[in-house]
Amino acid sequence: RVRDGLGHKPKIQNITDSIYAAAFKLKAAAQARDPFDLTQQEVLRAAHGYNPGGCPSYCEDVWTYYNNH
Repeated sequence: RVRDGLGHKPKIQNITDSIYAAAFKLKAAAQARDPFDLTQQEVLRAAHGYNPGGCPSYCEDVWTYYNNH
């Protein structure tokens, strides 16, 4: 899937490829309807998908950051 978005085989050493891969992972983890207007549940789901061992405090921090920026 990342390959489809980039148009080439991703290379982990390439920072741009790594950023795109992270964005794809977070979007998939959020299962968002609209990636520009996420609900609290979608933000928490994405945060948990990224760092499941850090929730609930990490997830709540992500939600607070999302709302303030």
